[in-house]
This record gives sequence, structure tokens and C-alpha cells, in this order.
Amino acid sequence: MQRTMTDYQQELQAKNNRVDVGYSSKNWRAIVNEVGKADKFTLILERSQILYSDQGIDITSKVIETYNNRNKK
Repeated sequence: MQRTMTDYQQELQAKNNRVDVGYSSKNWRAIVNEVGKADKFTLILERSQILYSDQGIDITSKVIETYNNRNKK
């Protein structure tokens, strides 16, 4: 079970590295800005900076969807 968990963690890390290399934080900011303007948000924060929030205002899936639509191959 530990071996399986280690394998999954390594796979996740590899995917994260591909995303980091393929898409810079500048580009992520551009997507977040686009989503924020389109939905007329006043402020967008990273989840790690928030102690509590209503899940109804979480735009993570929308940002990921926008990213995926731009990077279809």
C-alpha cells in the first residue's frame, strides 16, 4: 500500500512539473485575471491564503477549464 501511494505521489509530482514547465505563473495569472474580469470578481486569492470560504465562490474548476481549453492538443 505504501508503494502504491509512493507511485501515485511520484506520478502527481511529474504531472505538476510538466504543468510548471509548460505554463508559467505569468500565464496562470492571465487566466485568473480573465476569469475574474468575466465573472466580475473584486478580489481573487489563493486557497492557501484563506482560512475559510464558502465553496460557492471557488473558481478553481473554471480556471482549470480555461487552461485546458487553451492547451488542447
